[in-house]
Amino acid sequence: SESRQLTGALTSITLGSGNEALPSVSADGKLVFANHLHSSGIWEATPGKNATTASMRRLTEDRALNYRPSVSADGSKLAYVSNRSGTFEAWVSGPGYGQRGSCGARTKPQIAAAISRDGRNIAFSNGNAVYVAPVSGGAPRLLCEGCGRPDDWTPEGGLLTAPALGIGIRMWNPVSGRLVRIA
Repeated sequence: SESRQLTGALTSITLGSGNEALPSVSADGKLVFANHLHSSGIWEATPGKNATTASMRRLTEDRALNYRPSVSADGSKLAYVSNRSGTFEAWVSGPGYGQRGSCGARTKPQIAAAISRDGRNIAFSNGNAVYVAPVSGGAPRLLCEGCGRPDDWTPEGGLLTAPALGIGIRMWNPVSGRLVRIA
């Protein structure tokens, strides 16, 4: 029986500048693989008069993964999740805000974000807990644990969350912490 064991020291054969994937080795020992970079951007579309054509504008210009956009009611502020800093975190952009990550210490990457309709607060989740923080700065405050992800805000300021298992939609009062089950 033939033993297949590594011999010698391991040597890096790539530069690590992308994601090496899908390796294949030929019978004579040649290795081929894909090296790819992946990004996703956030775009703004303004429908034309007949809603058949749209004017498009890219809002994120980097090579990061940018997703789950949420916009304030007046369109002046945008919240989204991005890994441009090396870890996934909530970002806010808009006039006077540039693009910046949310504040506060995080022990886990953030996976969802939603900005309030008035643009004053951002809610974000690390997969287990939902936090609320003022867009203008300040420490995030824990709203709930095990309550899902923040999806949207009501015009009155309630935060809508959806549990990961699809158990139903919930609305939280971010000031009092009171929960109302919607569906």
